[in-house]
Amino acid sequence: MGINMHNELEPLAGVDTPALADFWKWVKKTFTFSYKGEIEAYLADSVDHADVENRIKRLQRRGMI
Repeated sequence: MGINMHNELEPLAGVDTPALADFWKWVKKTFTFSYKGEIEAYLADSVDHADVENRIKRLQRRGMI
């Protein structure tokens, strides 16, 4: 009695799956706005220009901006 992989995917039948590039565009569009205020507050806590630059680099490395 093996698992039929086709049956596991049946709940997704008829679902239009976007291309991976479209998925990442959707992720950026969907989640960027919700984090915008948090990112602005995080950057506003900077003590000087060098701190702002370091914070921006950190956010870029984490893929948040």
